[in-house]
Amino acid sequence: MNTEVLSVPKNMKLLAVPLFELYDNTARYGPQLSSIPHYLARYNFEFMDENGKVIAVTPGGGPFEGTQLQTRTITPGDDDYIDEHQPTTNGAGE
Repeated sequence: MNTEVLSVPKNMKLLAVPLFELYDNTARYGPQLSSIPHYLARYNFEFMDENGKVIAVTPGGGPFEGTQLQTRTITPGDDDYIDEHQPTTNGAGE
């Protein structure tokens, strides 16, 4: 199993900002960050199932005909569960 880590230096803060807030908000986020939604709109994203079959595309596509979508709920005890209330070791939760 592969594990990926997102590290944030202790002297910086990681913020989750919705894309609609970045759009055309140069005064607050600067020209680079406020242009991210514009650049993302140039791409088409494909969502694939575990077998590599494309089940949906954006913008405005899918699910494809004959596709049965499944929902996965991650709960405490699962390998992928992350408790949002536990302190982090990289300083991002401070």
